[in-house]
Amino acid sequence: MAAKDPSYFKSIPLEQEIQQKELRFHLYMFQHYGLNQTDVAHASRPNSFGHTIAHDWTIREEPSLKARVVAHAQGLHLSAGMDEENWFICFNIVFADERFEASTLKVLGALTSEKDGEWAIIGGTGEFAFSQGVVKYSKISDANGYCIRELHLRALCLTFPKPVYREEGKCRQLEFWLEKEQTLETYSALLQKS
Repeated sequence: MAAKDPSYFKSIPLEQEIQQKELRFHLYMFQHYGLNQTDVAHASRPNSFGHTIAHDWTIREEPSLKARVVAHAQGLHLSAGMDEENWFICFNIVFADERFEASTLKVLGALTSEKDGEWAIIGGTGEFAFSQGVVKYSKISDANGYCIRELHLRALCLTFPKPVYREEGKCRQLEFWLEKEQTLETYSALLQKS
């Protein structure tokens, strides 16, 4: 016998077309040793195992320090390999560009000594809510205290154009479009009020 839903939980079947859009970005990430990152924890183990660094790397639209900053990669990277150099990295791409302001992408992966690699996009907020995808990177420069990586981001993002839900046999349509200013909390609140 199935348990009764608790009072704090409500499940409403939706009947709507869920669409996906593909996100594609071509950007450049600037890691400036000592300026836009700082040590959080030092380690004396082999390969600096456990060494943790907080970073706020700038992301620009071109591979030049004079190019416009469109986002920041804010997060942590820590040495996770005892036998070889391997850094675990997790960060939010926080967009500063007016078009995507208040939207983020969540990135997770490994930062190795290899020139090329990829990280997973495991989510997002704002316009990029429900994102999943991959960031392919290539180190294009590592000199004068800067490491510049070329980034190619591809992600799929769910969109909810016009939610329709069923309640006790009746079908009603909510009269709004989920826009970039609206959050998932707003969406949930509107569903609960109806």
